Amino acid sequence: MSIFIEENKNYKINCNKAINLIELNSFYSELGGLLCDVDVVLELEDEVVFMEYKNSMIDGAKYPDTFDSKITSEEHYRKIARKYYDSIIYLNAIDELRKKFFRYYYVLESALADPIIRKRLAGKIKKKLPFEIQKKLPRLSTNLIDDFKVLSIKEWNDLHKDFMFENILGTNENI
Repeated sequence: MSIFIEENKNYKINCNKAINLIELNSFYSELGGLLCDVDVVLELEDEVVFMEYKNSMIDGAKYPDTFDSKITSEEHYRKIARKYYDSIIYLNAIDELRKKFFRYYYVLESALADPIIRKRLAGKIKKKLPFEIQKKLPRLSTNLIDDFKVLSIKEWNDLHKDFMFENILGTNENI
């Protein structure tokens, strides 16, 4: 059974409908922290979905005010972009994946991240992702990235009905 459980163990995503659930964390950890990775990668029929998840609104979140104050910083934009770059290093080496669309989603729950802020964050982070690089390198056989969005859990669930966040505790908090 392919289940993604986020690090705080409040939410899970049933990934059984994916061709493959790829969690790079354990592999990358063996490299001594050299590379960062997104939380989960889902291989689907025509696309590869990269997802990074952050939630400062759950009970027991560590330093939520500190996190919230950093989400609009240049450092945060770079960190979220780097997770994608470091993740595609591995995935670009797999021929059958290179033929698929690469979509990156940053699922963010924060008291400061209303729809307007999420859209602004998406624009700032998108500038750090390889959209411009691939335009300037005409010899690439495939795109390095095809789409990027910053979403709430609800927006993710609306978009990805087969891979919805489910609260492990049985409540509908933040969904």
